[in-house]
Amino acid sequence: MGSFKHLSVALVVSQYYQDLTEKMVDGAVRKYCEIGGDKNQLSRFNVPGCFEIPQIAFQLVHSKAYHAVVCLGIVVKGETAHFEYVCNNVSQGLGKVALHADIPVIFGVLTANDREQVLDRLGGSKGHKGEEAMAAAITMLDTLEQIKLIK
Repeated sequence: MGSFKHLSVALVVSQYYQDLTEKMVDGAVRKYCEIGGDKNQLSRFNVPGCFEIPQIAFQLVHSKAYHAVVCLGIVVKGETAHFEYVCNNVSQGLGKVALHADIPVIFGVLTANDREQVLDRLGGSKGHKGEEAMAAAITMLDTLEQIKLIK
């Protein structure tokens, strides 16, 4: 794909566990700039929690204003079934949005048992999921471009 400077990418960011989601955003922005993207082409859309991510992702896809939508959030298991409801909604909701989108819609939502597992995945022993989400968007953009060139 070459230069990414002209590509507009929307970041949908859950504000729940904001101290941690900011680390995800930092990683995504860092990865975008590493591959030659201009951080001014990134637009951020905050949502209260992960449950709300699919609705905003859907609206952004249909706005036709972005080349990709990267969704970032964190769900930590608690003592109630709330974890399952939120995880099911965000995963199924984003799956439906992505299936019908002509641009990449990236699931960058961490689901973890505790805060330590989250930190391990935000620059710790398990990599950086914010960076990985942006890398997935870039890979998908490349793949979609290849498919369009084939037609």
